[in-house]
Amino acid sequence: MLEHSVSSPSQPFVAISARQVAHQSPPLGHEFFRFVPSLVDVCLIVLSFEIGRQLDSLIFGGTKSYPVPSAAMYTLFMALAMYLNEMYCFLKQRGTAELITATLRCQGLALVLVAPLLFLFPGLIERNFFLITLISQTILLLAWRTVLERRLLAKMGRQRVLIVGAGARARRIREALEMRGAMIFEFVGCTADRLEESTSTSCRRVGPSTEVSDLVQQERIDHVVVAQDNPRDVFPAEALMRLKQRGVAISEGEYFYERLMGKILTDYVRPSVLIFTASPMHHTLQIWLKNTIDFCVAMALLIGTLPVMIVTAIVIKLTSPGPIVYSQQRVGLGGRVFTIYKFRSMRSDAEKDGAKWAVLNDCRVTPIGKFIRKTRIDELPQLLNVLKGEMSMVGPRPERPQFVETLKKDIPFYDLRHTMRPGLSGWAQVRYKYGASIDDAHEKLRYDLYYVKNYSLFLDLTILLETTKVVVFGSGAR
Repeated sequence: MLEHSVSSPSQPFVAISARQVAHQSPPLGHEFFRFVPSLVDVCLIVLSFEIGRQLDSLIFGGTKSYPVPSAAMYTLFMALAMYLNEMYCFLKQRGTAELITATLRCQGLALVLVAPLLFLFPGLIERNFFLITLISQTILLLAWRTVLERRLLAKMGRQRVLIVGAGARARRIREALEMRGAMIFEFVGCTADRLEESTSTSCRRVGPSTEVSDLVQQERIDHVVVAQDNPRDVFPAEALMRLKQRGVAISEGEYFYERLMGKILTDYVRPSVLIFTASPMHHTLQIWLKNTIDFCVAMALLIGTLPVMIVTAIVIKLTSPGPIVYSQQRVGLGGRVFTIYKFRSMRSDAEKDGAKWAVLNDCRVTPIGKFIRKTRIDELPQLLNVLKGEMSMVGPRPERPQFVETLKKDIPFYDLRHTMRPGLSGWAQVRYKYGASIDDAHEKLRYDLYYVKNYSLFLDLTILLETTKVVVFGSGAR
């Protein structure tokens, strides 16, 4: 978005850009919808242990002391189970049956996780006490979740959004609001300086951009998103600055889309946004921390999954002819080519006619291959690539050289994926389906660039947790 100049008879000349106006706008509100519910959930789980202790003591004359080790251990596993079961994903309102099912599923997973420790240390918790705790916990969580999703989120959380602009960029943002923001935002309309804009994008036109200040007051707007396509459109800089001073949130369109969708709007992003983003690979401490975590996690997984890999190798050998592990050339950090290892999940002659994209229900995949792909077991040999320093646990997935050459020509910014080491898992892998075409590669690039631009160790942890969710529940695999 280009800078526009605004002047008035009573005030000195002002030159300002949408980026400057939006720079310190408050976040989109996702933090409330994740942190506060999770904090209340943890408090209720802890409270259920105290209720269990009191009732156990009253009814059965059981333990008088609070079981701190068992309560802390179970609370940790329950919080993880709720995250993996998408209890903090508020894209749509859940029905009563869905809430009950999800809560019981979380408790079941938490019990599975805590069972080995309870078996090894049976004195950690008493049976009657734990049963009462689980019953009270179910009642507390269901009551709280019903209030949260039926009352609080429906009435308190939604912000009324006005988009300045009504072209293609505005349409993409409106679609993102409908897809991932319905529980958080209420789309009001667009400002259009030309009637044909609002008509072509089916956007409700509430007025021209020059009247944005009045429109915010009339429509009770909480959040203004600037998404103009035409650099010649009137940019109401002074009006936006006044609105910002009054407490109205102001966001640039690409920034808003990025925060909402978790990917970059590459069709409209300015090269400067990516060029001047600080590369995480230029910070020595971050490099050292990431490499250390990669090595420790890869070594632990390699040892922990060794029995699984041995069984997988035997089954592959018995069920289809050909090698157990196959290797491929992939493009890594800085465009360097390296050899990747995977358990074979396709027929040995799958690429006799050359490299091809994998497709849904690919006939080349063997019966055991379908299972190991869905559970990601086929990727386990790549732990060796991580230990060799060719890959990371988290990063953009490496692509084959013959595909990279084509994708670089067809997709802008594609080479920026190679500014970081490729990963065993990645943001695109947990947020998007398996790539099977150039269009899919373009869409996955949006997520990869989001990862490169917003890299942090916390984001890596998030991706590892999301990967666990994919493996446990089998979603996102092809």
